[in-house]
Amino acid sequence: AFSIPVTDAASFVWDGGGGDAKWGTDLNWSADTEPGGADIATFDSTCTTNCSPVIDTSITVKGIDIMTGYAGTILQNASTTIGSNGFDMAAGVFTGGAAPISITNNGGFVISGGVFNNTTAGLAVDANFTIQGGTFANASTITFTDTDAASDTTIACTGSIPGTVVVTK
Repeated sequence: AFSIPVTDAASFVWDGGGGDAKWGTDLNWSADTEPGGADIATFDSTCTTNCSPVIDTSITVKGIDIMTGYAGTILQNASTTIGSNGFDMAAGVFTGGAAPISITNNGGFVISGGVFNNTTAGLAVDANFTIQGGTFANASTITFTDTDAASDTTIACTGSIPGTVVVTK
């Protein structure tokens, strides 16, 4: 018999130690390297300087986790692809720019606190979409892209979803 090792995604915490607020500056992350496609970018109360990062280059991460205690603003100025761990926001502000956000691989979107301002280029979500607190501002399009016949997508909101919503199933 043999076993297959399971590797959890590494969590890279924004600490702002790089001297600027650019996502691509390695020293701004706890591991002194920016997170990649197998990693979760985490924002919590760790940061004491440069606490409002700018996504200044196209990124692909397994997840973005904005935790309770985060008081900064994340500004998204480049294409953002988020994988199976999805986008989870409990505090702070996320302001989308003019580049798309895609949540793929059955990754979901959850807001329980904070303020999310959608990108003008649209948000594509592959799985569940939940707004259970905070503020969701949308002047663009949200597209639900789950085409997997074996899974369901749940859309759950307290309130309404402004803007255009497209469901592809």
